[in-house]
Amino acid sequence: MHFTIVTPCYRSAHTLEATLRSVLHQSALSDGTAHLTYWVVEGGAQDGSAERVQALQAEFAQHPHITLHLISEADAGMYDALAKGLQRAQEGVCAYLNAGDRYEPTAFAVVQSVFTQHPHLQWLCGLEATRAEQGMILNVRQPFRFRSRWIQHGLYNGQPLPFIQQETTFWRSELHAHIDWARLASYRLAGDAYLWHTFAQHAPLTIVSALLGAFTVHRGQQSEALDRYHAEWAQHATPAHAWDHLQKWGDYLLWYAPQSLKKRLNPHGLLVFDHATQAWR
Repeated sequence: MHFTIVTPCYRSAHTLEATLRSVLHQSALSDGTAHLTYWVVEGGAQDGSAERVQALQAEFAQHPHITLHLISEADAGMYDALAKGLQRAQEGVCAYLNAGDRYEPTAFAVVQSVFTQHPHLQWLCGLEATRAEQGMILNVRQPFRFRSRWIQHGLYNGQPLPFIQQETTFWRSELHAHIDWARLASYRLAGDAYLWHTFAQHAPLTIVSALLGAFTVHRGQQSEALDRYHAEWAQHATPAHAWDHLQKWGDYLLWYAPQSLKKRLNPHGLLVFDHATQAWR
């Protein structure tokens, strides 16, 4: 299976290499079952980021399953950079990973297995997880459900329902046909929410009970500007009905329920690995 990953970055030299290596050292690349095209889109900061990517390009130049590209030029922000990279995806599975965040070593293997066993799935996410700056994973939680209409209403905004965790989200490149690239590039904070809103109009988001990646908590990062983030999100969110606002509290409580109950109440939207059959069910 072919993966296209994009890392948009600016002045991220101190965190970038760990992110890059978490992508390049995937087990599915080492065993030859997956291929990777990796786009690092760097905003021309001249802080050493480009040189770090170039060093890795030389290191992995002879790898038969990895192609690492660098775009280093001024841009209009993170999502302008992301749009530049994602538009170059030709086939297979796509995702993006911000500088400072990391994938788990078996992330591609899990995603490849799920998409192969369930060819109708268009996008998926894994367990919700956070990581400290020092690298430790501190919190892991099993999501319950992401309802498509609630994604479009903007109800997964942390108030109270959790965000869709971008670091664990992968999708088939066919969904790119629905993205307005100019609109994505215009966002400063909530471009991820625009992508999820767009995808949810065409396919349900499936949850996979596996650790794929983690959000690294850095002091001063953009995600701390939640008021501005929610204001941008409101640009594309459709109004929710009063019943949706009442029902979301029931879903919120179920995020703290045992996995067995979550699976029973969301049998098709939550996949759990069956060791007896070696399948995602």
